[in-house]
Amino acid sequence: MIDTAVARKSSKIYKDDRTIVKGVQGKVTQINRANDISLVFAGFRQSNPDLIAIDLTKVSDGMGVAFAGILGMPVLSQMKLTIDYREGAIRMEAQPQPLPR
Repeated sequence: MIDTAVARKSSKIYKDDRTIVKGVQGKVTQINRANDISLVFAGFRQSNPDLIAIDLTKVSDGMGVAFAGILGMPVLSQMKLTIDYREGAIRMEAQPQPLPR
């Protein structure tokens, strides 16, 4: 998912009345879609022709840091995660995916 304000700067967005997004704090009231967004993260690149865009302002304010988006399991499952507890750092590396047979 991507923040609506970030999506608006990068792509065209349109309203989506059919998708439902629920979380711990309840249901998202306004859902949009962003056209042709490319996610680039930790050496990983994924093209997204139709990405869900929601307002992440409350999440950002509650955490004290700005959120541009939220990575889900389809993306995270393609990463190798290394936690360095001594340095307090997390490293993510894109894993090459096997070719379909």
